[in-house]
Amino acid sequence: HHRAWVHNAAGSTGFYLDKTKYIVNAYGPDRPGLVSALAKALIDAKGNIETTRMARLGDECNITMLVSFTEQTKEEAEAFERAAGEIPGLRGTVRRTRTRQRRDEEEVDRSRWRRIFLQGPDFPGLVYQMTTYLASEGINVETLNTDTQPAPFGDEDLFTIDAVIEIGPET
Repeated sequence: HHRAWVHNAAGSTGFYLDKTKYIVNAYGPDRPGLVSALAKALIDAKGNIETTRMARLGDECNITMLVSFTEQTKEEAEAFERAAGEIPGLRGTVRRTRTRQRRDEEEVDRSRWRRIFLQGPDFPGLVYQMTTYLASEGINVETLNTDTQPAPFGDEDLFTIDAVIEIGPET
């Protein structure tokens, strides 16, 4: 029997700390009601979705969430994991994280954020080349979305990169 939900507290000495949040990564065959079922499992465990990203990739629904619980107890996180594990076809992980103080909504300095939007012929290694260059310049990727579609003219695919980056103060 394969365990569908895995709890990962690796690297922690004290499991529950102030400002503790959890990262939920879930995936399964896409169907109506899947996200609703996961959100209900979280509400029933006295949890709250703080940030989420969801996408259908192929025929799979992929969900990433930053969540918190009202009581910050081990029991609430475990109750959520048990309930999520009962959702047919859904697999995932839950792991502890901390919110970086500078990322609190009131304190985010978006003046150093820039958007990159690229479209062109698709070729292997494009994302690797772009992100390697950004990292070498000390530039952090905040969000990155890509898509491949048939080009309006010709036989090649059109590859799109839409990213938000954060440039450093000296960049």
